[in-house]
Amino acid sequence: MNMQQLKAANPIERVAARYGTLLRSGANYKMLCPFHDDHHPSLGIHVGGQYFKCHACGAGGDVIELVMGLERCSFAEAVKRLGGDSRGEAVQATRNVQERTKQAVPEPTPKATPEATPEQMLARKQGMEANVRFLSSLVPCASGHTELSATWLDFGVAQATAFVPDDYRYLRSRIVFPIYNASGGLTGFGGRRPMAASEEEPKYVNSPNSLWFDKSRMLYGIHRAAEAIRREGFAYLTEGYKDTLAMHAAGLTNTVALGGTAFTERQAEVLRGFCGRAVLLLDNDPAGWSATERLLAQSPGGLSLDSLLLPTAKDADELFRRLGRDGFNRYMRLLTEEVGKGEKRLLAFCLKYPEVASHVERMLEEDDLPFTSEAYRNLLHFTAQGVAVSDLPVPESLLAEILSVLLPELPLPAGVPASLLSEEEGTVCHELAGHFRLEYYEERILSETACLNGQLRAATPADGFRPALLADLSRHISLLVRLGEDLQRTPVVERRWLQ
Repeated sequence: MNMQQLKAANPIERVAARYGTLLRSGANYKMLCPFHDDHHPSLGIHVGGQYFKCHACGAGGDVIELVMGLERCSFAEAVKRLGGDSRGEAVQATRNVQERTKQAVPEPTPKATPEATPEQMLARKQGMEANVRFLSSLVPCASGHTELSATWLDFGVAQATAFVPDDYRYLRSRIVFPIYNASGGLTGFGGRRPMAASEEEPKYVNSPNSLWFDKSRMLYGIHRAAEAIRREGFAYLTEGYKDTLAMHAAGLTNTVALGGTAFTERQAEVLRGFCGRAVLLLDNDPAGWSATERLLAQSPGGLSLDSLLLPTAKDADELFRRLGRDGFNRYMRLLTEEVGKGEKRLLAFCLKYPEVASHVERMLEEDDLPFTSEAYRNLLHFTAQGVAVSDLPVPESLLAEILSVLLPELPLPAGVPASLLSEEEGTVCHELAGHFRLEYYEERILSETACLNGQLRAATPADGFRPALLADLSRHISLLVRLGEDLQRTPVVERRWLQ
């Protein structure tokens, strides 16, 4: 029995009724929430969608996550109690957690910490052992999204009650994110406040600095991301723990979280042990923008830094929950596809003025310079055919959404005469389409010229390769010169290039 069959055999309202009194609420039900100290029924059981959601603490999920919260058991145990077998993804995730817990307190060696005294090494070991005992006393926390559940379980995300040991009082009633070092040692925790908590409380808290935990060196998820970072040659850096979990759930496992907008020299030092480049994926808000600008201006630790913005979502967690795993991956592929700015701006212009899309598509075909990206070609074609955005296939719909936000107001290409802006709109559209097309051609042809030049240098006379390459190069430059002259604009190449 697979997961879908198991859920179909266990309607969430019937399962919930085994554990408490259900109160009718229209077509749905309410009950006391097991994820916080609830005195008034605030947990909604949604029959149509087969999920639960607490309007007080924000907990939510499917029938399996409901059993996990009510029974205070693991994912695999919840599956078993619902009558399913214990094979597959859930069991593998549970085994990973168990195996990692066994290894969560690596023996410190003088080689690893040459400055540590025996007393400090013993204190470090005892501190991490206490962390393991505390984590084992907690129950798994519901992710609120079926496709995130296995990753949350695998990373050991848990829910703390209001009654915790004194050393962990800062985590009471919070969602707890275990923090491991690169070698798999459980060094500390991050805690997110419950939804019902006062805004005066900090949204996130971390373990206090100690011999075994140092916030300035913390990279959440590094124990799971290290191998992928080495393989890919770079790391994604998110702000929040939940964003890193979403990236891992989508298969982008070369991701770690900074635990905020600060990126310290010591964090960069840890990361440099695995790669030399990182991509900032901070929140799409003023704090995230400011931090990204600051870090790009002065990268810590000599790392090469790039940045990526999710234009239609605040962060990766929000985007994953909205689109699901497949949609999220499509979105990220479109966002990271190597497409020139000229190509993006020309397509965005056609989206803004659909009446010129068919004209642009015809010109690109006649000049044999179609868009390099298949998704961009498809979207241009659908726009030229008058297909509404709401009727587009998923990839092209996502691309239209991305471009409409990335380029909401298109800056005019360089060299556009001011007099053009006083013309009638129909004239302006077609004239401007030519200027955006020229910008795209310049970018595209210069790029191809560089490639052709490299091929020419590598070719030998015996290859019989040079004439064909030179013919391509000559045709491209002639086209660019002619288009520039038609638009009364100085092109980036000149006829003397052909002599």
